Amino acid sequence: FIMMSTQIKQSSAARKQSHKSQQTQSWNYDLLAGYTFIKTLGMGATGSVSLFEDSRRGQKVAIKRMVVATDKDYQMKKVLREIYILRKLTGAENGRQHFTQLFDVIVDQGAKDTLIVYLVLEYIPYTLKTFIENAKEFTVEMATKIFYQLLCALNFLQSARILHRDLKPENILVDDDLNVKLCDLGLSRGYRKQSRDNAHLARSQ
Repeated sequence: FIMMSTQIKQSSAARKQSHKSQQTQSWNYDLLAGYTFIKTLGMGATGSVSLFEDSRRGQKVAIKRMVVATDKDYQMKKVLREIYILRKLTGAENGRQHFTQLFDVIVDQGAKDTLIVYLVLEYIPYTLKTFIENAKEFTVEMATKIFYQLLCALNFLQSARILHRDLKPENILVDDDLNVKLCDLGLSRGYRKQSRDNAHLARSQ
C-alpha cells in the first residue's frame, strides 16, 4: 500500500511537471526578452496570465497570453477592443488609479491562422477574493475603503460610457495598502449614450 501510494504521488507530480512544462514551452521567451518568468498566475478559456520580472522597468508585471484565430473576426475584435479600452481608461486623467495599466502589446505568429498576443500589464498581488481569504482581519473600515474605491471605478466607467460586463471578486485587484483597481476588460463594451436601456444593452451584446 505504501509503495502504491508513493507511485501515485510520483505519477501525480510528473503530470503536474509535464503540464507546467507544456505551459512554459508555449510562451515565446525570445520575443519576451527582458522579461523573466516567475510563475503562472491563472489559466482561462481564452488564455493564461503569468508573473514576470521586467528588467527594464525594474518591477514585476503580469503578462496575459491570448491565442487569436485570424479567420474569426469576433476574436480579433475582442482583443482589439480590450486594448483600446485599456488605453483609453488608463490614458485618461485619474484613470490609472482605477484600472490596471497596460505597458506593452507584443504580437507573435502562432500556428496556422493564429496570432499570439501578449498584454504586459501592471501587477497587483491580490484579487479581492484572495485578499479577504488571506487577511488576518477584515474590518468595517477596510471594507468601506475598498467599496468606496470600487464605486469610484464604476463611476469612472460610467463617465467614459463603458460597461465592464465581467465584474466579480477575481477581477477586482487589491494591494497591501488597500488600493483597488479593476482588471480583465475582455468582455467590456462602449455605449453611445446613457439611458435606462443600459442594462438591456449589457445583456444583449
